[in-house]
Amino acid sequence: MIPEQPHREFQLKPLGWTGPEAEWIALVCRHSGLFTRSQFCSYLHARPHRARRFVRCLRDRRQAVEENLASLPAAARPCRISGKAIYRALGIENVRHRHTASGPVLMRRLLALDYILEHPQERWLNSEQEKVAVFDDLDIPRQFLPRRYCTRKEMVWVRYFPQELPISISPGKATFVYADSGSGRVGNMVSWGSAHAPLWRALQQNGIRTRVVAVARDDAGLAQDNRLLRRWTRGQWPKACRPLTSDEEQEMEEIRLAFFRSDWKALERWGGPQSALFHQRELKRRPAFENTESGFRIDRGDSWRSQRLSLPGTDPS
Repeated sequence: MIPEQPHREFQLKPLGWTGPEAEWIALVCRHSGLFTRSQFCSYLHARPHRARRFVRCLRDRRQAVEENLASLPAAARPCRISGKAIYRALGIENVRHRHTASGPVLMRRLLALDYILEHPQERWLNSEQEKVAVFDDLDIPRQFLPRRYCTRKEMVWVRYFPQELPISISPGKATFVYADSGSGRVGNMVSWGSAHAPLWRALQQNGIRTRVVAVARDDAGLAQDNRLLRRWTRGQWPKACRPLTSDEEQEMEEIRLAFFRSDWKALERWGGPQSALFHQRELKRRPAFENTESGFRIDRGDSWRSQRLSLPGTDPS
């Protein structure tokens, strides 16, 4: 069963937020935690001075901070909603995007939100828990979901859909959005695609068509992404890419466990910790499929250029 979109903005009233502005805060917090003033103006059909007042009010209440992104002009500085009380009121206190991140990750979040704003008719899945629950309902084993193993002290846990990019599910169709931040373009998109490929195959086997939308900031990015999408729709591997062998997958796990246990002696076979880490990163850049004979295939690939976040010096028209 596909869940209905939550409408939790009324829960922000005790914090002084009501009406369209509360609705905006709820939308941003559910999806990215980050927004620009132009995105605010577009969604609320507001003038720039209202956006300035809104951001200033968030900052004065210590519920948000402004981030510096070198790829955006100072006037387009993004605002990150960071107030723990807001997320707690919305029932999503533990989301990761409440905290700051690197420049490419922040840009990825802004691009993802931009696409969501332009496609409100889609039923977007918001959180990791919501995404996992939907695919559980479709009887897709969790081993097919993109995941990342995390360690902290003696704890090990799995994060599903670690890049937190938008997914929309409707009867017979699933849409996956890839946000191209412009950093390490081809390698990052291939890595993201390889992590999702087992899920795409499982959906197709269940009669659900898979669609990938690449979101970029400039024509060069769109052209590069489109070349990959065309290969994926034909079931072709990206150039200079091949699946990991079972021995290489075992190597990755051995390196991960050695770092987790601080077993530096076990890393000597790779030349020490630094060389082992480099080797592990090289392996992670390559796609790893559970069934390599199935290839890398989607049913449809589209691209979309963000107008509000276009690279400086490019023509967004």
